Amino acid sequence: MVKISMNGGVSKADNPYVPINPEEYLEEIAWFMQHGVNNFHIHFRDADGVDTLEQKYVQPQFQKLKEVFPNAMIGVGSPLLYCRTSEMRLDQVNRWTWKPDYISVNVCEEGSPQFSELLQKHGVPIEYGIFEMEDAEEFVRQGYIDSAFRIMIEVSGEADGPATVKKASAIYEYLHDRYPKGNYLIHGEDIFTWDVIRFADRQGVDWRIGFEDIDRDENGQLLTSNVALYQHAMEILEK
Repeated sequence: MVKISMNGGVSKADNPYVPINPEEYLEEIAWFMQHGVNNFHIHFRDADGVDTLEQKYVQPQFQKLKEVFPNAMIGVGSPLLYCRTSEMRLDQVNRWTWKPDYISVNVCEEGSPQFSELLQKHGVPIEYGIFEMEDAEEFVRQGYIDSAFRIMIEVSGEADGPATVKKASAIYEYLHDRYPKGNYLIHGEDIFTWDVIRFADRQGVDWRIGFEDIDRDENGQLLTSNVALYQHAMEILEK
């Protein structure tokens, strides 16, 4: 499985090609669905283009996408960024009268245990994000495996590709040794994303690509769509 991380917290000022509204999402999702890719991760935006979890913005956009593509798996990002606090996140999601296909929760963030409990109460599948070995250890301590729809290993910030892959490998081995039947996904978040994708493919593990993680090919050339990023990834893996 390949997941497309369509936008993250990237703005049009950061990248004029990043999709931030339903019309732009639909245009790209249509291409992916036609080519057998149906898993997406979206940071939905309010009227000002700011990442939001408020139902009045997120639900209509989500439902519009699902009406057109009912077989698409559409997950929601929920990071404690953009002035969002753990208390705000709990309050906003607790007010929801609907649920997305899944929500991504970063283990390292304040209030994650309480947020996990709330999501379980609402019956929302949880994708746990793990950035460091300390997060993996916390995942084990909290017993998150019992509520994990997916375990997402996200690595970046290392000196080079081999160091980034080494980090991904160590976290994956630590968790896989304990939970061999877990549903894993591995990805990077910088130029070494391409090294991580190769590693995930060799391991037979799901991976993701998209503007949330990278906007350039492995030679540093700017790419102009999530489709182009995916196509570049597939070209790399076919070599």
